[in-house]
Amino acid sequence: MTLTLDHSVLTCLGDGGATMDFAICHFCGEEYNKKRYDLGYLSCLDCGQVHAQKEKDYKAKCTAPAYNKGAYQYVSTKAQVVGIFKCGSTK
Repeated sequence: MTLTLDHSVLTCLGDGGATMDFAICHFCGEEYNKKRYDLGYLSCLDCGQVHAQKEKDYKAKCTAPAYNKGAYQYVSTKAQVVGIFKCGSTK
């Protein structure tokens, strides 16, 4: 068995000569499927789930109604916040 590490991808040559590629998670160091790495993910499913939950919780706090009795919208920039509070103001 031969192991080579190229950046975050681990290539294993098995006993039969077949290659198996794995990627290394940037957060926990565990192996995960290289196909996930090829799609641009740098973490395993478990670490990705934890990160996604944190992002979801943060974005849930960043919502506000855009106008009186309007639906809540995600607010991502300071300019959007200023625009929301200017709506309907006559002063």
